Amino acid sequence: MKFNRLVAYFLLSMAPFAAFSQRDLLKFSRLTTSEGLSQSNVLCIFQDSRGFMWFGTQDGLNKYDGYQIKVYKRNAANPHSLSSNFIKDIIEDAKGNLWIATMGGGLNRYDRDKDQFSRYMSVASDSSALSNDFVTDVMIDKKGLIWASTAYGLDVLDPATNRFTRYYHNKNNPRSLSGDEPTSSFQDSRDNIWIGTASGGINLFDPKTKSFTQIKHNPSDPHSLSGNQVWTIFEDSRKNLWFGTNGTGMDLFDRATGRFTKGRICEMISVYQPAGLTMMISAPSVTETAGLQGLGTVA
Repeated sequence: MKFNRLVAYFLLSMAPFAAFSQRDLLKFSRLTTSEGLSQSNVLCIFQDSRGFMWFGTQDGLNKYDGYQIKVYKRNAANPHSLSSNFIKDIIEDAKGNLWIATMGGGLNRYDRDKDQFSRYMSVASDSSALSNDFVTDVMIDKKGLIWASTAYGLDVLDPATNRFTRYYHNKNNPRSLSGDEPTSSFQDSRDNIWIGTASGGINLFDPKTKSFTQIKHNPSDPHSLSGNQVWTIFEDSRKNLWFGTNGTGMDLFDRATGRFTKGRICEMISVYQPAGLTMMISAPSVTETAGLQGLGTVA
């Protein structure tokens, strides 16, 4: 499961958590710098297809096998090391390669067989390169294309050609990306690709025309998107789409009507652990019954 934005998000079921005691609900263990974690600000968590846990921090990438932590960092003398230690997102492709979004170092592909990284960074004279080296989110669609949200537009990489297609906001084109700071990308069960932005609401991508349908907050419409700062997108087991916003809560999208309603949360759980990473290790009955989809922590 992919964890982003360091929030406890998507508590989607109607079953109340009050039916469970705190002892039965959650059990925690901790990984801190004392156990080898490179830094206490954990920005993203990912479990790969081989079961390894990966933790992205503001100072290094951490691989955890259940016993030990291996830390990856930038080495100026090694072009096959990480390009930046500030890790924002991690995802895995069908070949088992990891793609790592970094702040200031662009996109990195980790080859686990060689135990090394390939860098994808911006080049001023190359329009087919990454547009900006500050990458906040990465998603792989069902065709294997890599969608990278950067500080200046949305870039889509075709791994077969190693070329990026760039999408920008154009104020004169209502079918362009609604904002130049995409924050999240998501492909739903119907193969629709949704893009959240920092100020322009949501975008629905049309693969035929390579254009977008912009969905924004309308103050005069109570069933519109509640706010234009959209940080995260999720589809639950009932195929409902949820959009997490900054400051205006979570929105549930009705595909049939095109309307949004405010999501009802059974109980929000927030965890703060200044000493490092706190991770949930046991709550199977609750996650199945109550629909707990993800927990992240702030260090």
